[in-house]
Amino acid sequence: ELLEIGANYGEVTQGLVKKLKEVTAIEFSKTKVSCIQKRLKDYNNLKIILTTKLNNCELEKKYDYITIIGTAEYAQKLGFENLEYMLKWTKKYLKEDGTILLAIDNKFGVKYLAGSTRNKEEVPLANYKNYIKKDYKLYGKTELEDIIKSVGLSNYKFYYPLPNYNITDTIYTNEFLPKNISYNIYYREDEEILFNEISFMQEIIKNKQFDMFCNSYLIEISKTSTENIGFVKYSN
Repeated sequence: ELLEIGANYGEVTQGLVKKLKEVTAIEFSKTKVSCIQKRLKDYNNLKIILTTKLNNCELEKKYDYITIIGTAEYAQKLGFENLEYMLKWTKKYLKEDGTILLAIDNKFGVKYLAGSTRNKEEVPLANYKNYIKKDYKLYGKTELEDIIKSVGLSNYKFYYPLPNYNITDTIYTNEFLPKNISYNIYYREDEEILFNEISFMQEIIKNKQFDMFCNSYLIEISKTSTENIGFVKYSN
């Protein structure tokens, strides 16, 4: 039984309903809910909840898995004071042996340092300009670790997906970090990039700072233990 916080257009949901007994998907847009319903109309193991404020949502059960994919950075927009309170809410609905899978962009991700933006309207390096109003908040690795620990979830593992968590062909861990690096880079046509991302990462790897500057994180969080996975490579 899995709870998906932020189902978007059902891209990940489509894979989940094929594998799991039951999926409960929470979404915050009527348009996206309508799309999911049409996309997955043949599956009877999917329940969809539409809400505008996640903090007001009361659920009836606890889950084996809870996914927070591309949603954690919008904690305030979803009604929480910050990400710490969002994780406290999530923890309430996690079984004792359950697992949270959290995917989020890295505040210090090399693509943002190189000038990439989250959308066409945003100016380069907006994440580091406090005077620009943003509806999201990104974090570095140490900040995320501190937040997870503050919620009382002491078992966690960081995965480093390349190029990032939503377009991935390689995943590293602390048990298997890259010595050399090569991956496909995806930018929008309108973006002006300041430097070569791969060359930058090669220098970062020499200085043993790969985990600080990778573009995004996938974090496995549990009350008990994490999976013994060291490295993942597959073809898109």
